[in-house]
Amino acid sequence: MKPEPTFEQLERRRFIRRRTIFILAVLLVASGYAVLAIPPETPMDTAIPRGFIGISLLIAGLFLALLSRAMP
Repeated sequence: MKPEPTFEQLERRRFIRRRTIFILAVLLVASGYAVLAIPPETPMDTAIPRGFIGISLLIAGLFLALLSRAMP
């Protein structure tokens, strides 16, 4: 039978969880910007899907960043 975790242990787990989610959010935003870096010579049939994917990654990253701050 395991003893109940202490308050410090719970705080540490919460801190690690929030930090991990925030790092994932930063990686998503950075990858969204990388996907949106489209050179002008790119044909439209590849530029438009890359634009949609880049915007989607940015939105997902921003949502995760907000979620990491709103977590109790």
